[in-house]
Amino acid sequence: MDNSLSDSKPADSNPESQIETLLASLNEAAFVCYNGDLWMNFAMSQLVGDENPQSLNAVVPSNLHHLLSRPGSHQFEFELNSVDAVISVNALLTPYQIGQHQMTLGLIIDHQSAADAPLPYTIPRISIITKNHQFDRHKANVTLEAISDGIISIDQHGLIDYINSSAELMTGVETDDAMDKKLGEVLALQDATSGHVISSAIHNFKDKSSESNNTLQLMLKHKGSGFLSPVDIYASAIKDENGIIEGSVLVIHDISDLHHMSEQIIYQAKHDSLTGLYNRGEFERQLEQSLVEVKKTQTTHVMCYIDLDQFKIVNDTCGHLAGDELLRQISAHIKSHTKDRDLVGRLGGDEFGLLLKDCDLTHAKDVTERIRQSVKSHRFNWDNKVFYIGASIGVMNIDETAGTLDDIMSTVDSACYNAKKSGRDQVNFVTENNSLIQQRKSETECIEQIKHALKHDCFQLYSQPIAALDIAIEDSSHQELLLRMQTEKDEVLLPKDFITTAQRYHMMPDIDRWVIQHALARLSDSEDPLNDDNVKLTCINISSQSINDSAFVEDVINYFKNSLVSPNKICFEISEAAVANNIAQATEFMLSLSACGIHFSLDNFCNSLSSFSYIKNLPIDFLKIDGRFMHNLIEDEVDSALISAIRDITNILGIRTIAESVEDQYTFNALKTLGIDYAQGFYISHPKDLLQQYEQSLSPTLNIH
Repeated sequence: MDNSLSDSKPADSNPESQIETLLASLNEAAFVCYNGDLWMNFAMSQLVGDENPQSLNAVVPSNLHHLLSRPGSHQFEFELNSVDAVISVNALLTPYQIGQHQMTLGLIIDHQSAADAPLPYTIPRISIITKNHQFDRHKANVTLEAISDGIISIDQHGLIDYINSSAELMTGVETDDAMDKKLGEVLALQDATSGHVISSAIHNFKDKSSESNNTLQLMLKHKGSGFLSPVDIYASAIKDENGIIEGSVLVIHDISDLHHMSEQIIYQAKHDSLTGLYNRGEFERQLEQSLVEVKKTQTTHVMCYIDLDQFKIVNDTCGHLAGDELLRQISAHIKSHTKDRDLVGRLGGDEFGLLLKDCDLTHAKDVTERIRQSVKSHRFNWDNKVFYIGASIGVMNIDETAGTLDDIMSTVDSACYNAKKSGRDQVNFVTENNSLIQQRKSETECIEQIKHALKHDCFQLYSQPIAALDIAIEDSSHQELLLRMQTEKDEVLLPKDFITTAQRYHMMPDIDRWVIQHALARLSDSEDPLNDDNVKLTCINISSQSINDSAFVEDVINYFKNSLVSPNKICFEISEAAVANNIAQATEFMLSLSACGIHFSLDNFCNSLSSFSYIKNLPIDFLKIDGRFMHNLIEDEVDSALISAIRDITNILGIRTIAESVEDQYTFNALKTLGIDYAQGFYISHPKDLLQQYEQSLSPTLNIH
């Protein structure tokens, strides 16, 4: 339908003259908003109390300007601060088009003094083509046919006396068939949620129109095609000059685009964009609902936590596009072994959640085994390469005793983790007697202790010296900072008691940051025993998680900027495994910080000599030989030969060697003979809390006579 003002006259490039013609043709108070400016007719100027068209801009509220830019028709009540009184106005705002020019037409439906005092003038109210119409039918048709929303008016008897072209298209009922019919014969409405046919709502438009305006969101069924469209329907009474109801007017606004957009937004909020499965938030929400149902109905479900094995190899070898495609394919495999009632979600990375509803462990064992076999047998082809992966799966029964959502997710995650530790590509079940439940409880306590230590500075820094085996070595005295954690019960925990949990729950970057910040603070304090002028280099351990933390390098640089400690006084120790697992990221990390002057040491070196193929390209200053070579160094010729080979290669590369776990004089002397540069271990010194020793030395001594 052409919604232009005139079918015969082409629209001017500037439609102002046609706007004025439109407004002049209306006896009712009306205004037009175009390009941010407002025009009004004579009747509207009487309301405003000023014939200057621009005076309307000054008296309308700011929120009306906001509504004028909104799509679709809508009613709005506002107050005009006119010259003579504050007037309460009820207006119908609707899109209007002149040629290619879009604007908003405002028609005053009702108005009265806000203080209920009589107005000094009478303004005609709109009556939308009633049988006692107050303005020319042709002019009204021009106005109403230009409105894209459906307009239907009914008389005081509830019979339709007007329907515009948009309403004809929406309902599938032509004007001749609609006139003098009941609304129920023209409007076929259904409830948007239940789909139930609505009939009483149609009568409510008429019955309640004398009391207040009503808005319902419904589905409108086309009489011809049967197609359902979501609509907003606005209803309002039509009153004469004496306030007597003459009928009602309905505005039908098609919200199909808005409805579709809303559905898309809701879908995207609940689903993983890559796989189409539920995302973690929605998966956990529905899982929590299922927990409530379990307790009410005494049913049982089974929760499965699936983690892919060797997925990282595909990502590192072929890139993220290949990894994404593999995740999509594996998602389809998992989904193919489930029922419609089951819940499948991607929990993050290469981890998936599966809730088998109304299921026991016997059936769950069959399902999870089929999933494991399906993933294992899947051949992933990419760029002429073929990859095989596996799946480690943790499985837990869900009944009324299962606990909270967090309990379940953590326990089944632990079961999956143990499946990986036990060799990967297997299914691990949680039972009542399973140690996983106790393990999860211990982990929960440990997590809280770590959080408490980070917040309240309950970590402690111990120092262990690294001694030069050759007194000719410059800058011979080093120290390594070792971490301890003091619990709320004043227990001091070794790293083995909390580091594994910290790694598992990705807390290491926060711990590493704490260590660096507090180490730099103490090394800047001239009174702190950690700041020893004889110690030329202080070594700090850095975890693999921190290497992969995108913000970690920048944070470290800022820590040094705010510190008195020179970067060349610090050496970061990184384990060989952390480097080997992600060479590219480790190289970037080390190059960025070595450029600032920070030294690097490769810790726990114990792999084959082939590792030097990548080590030679890294900015490594020190290589720490793993302590396992020291335990039987005197008698084991192979260990002695390996250490000699390491020494020869590091000498060529300009890397100095440090032997770990040196616990006796025999090993110390043997290492010295082999030409190793430094030694560290209990033979040289146990780790010490230097700050505690310093504070104790300052405490007054109590002499008893």
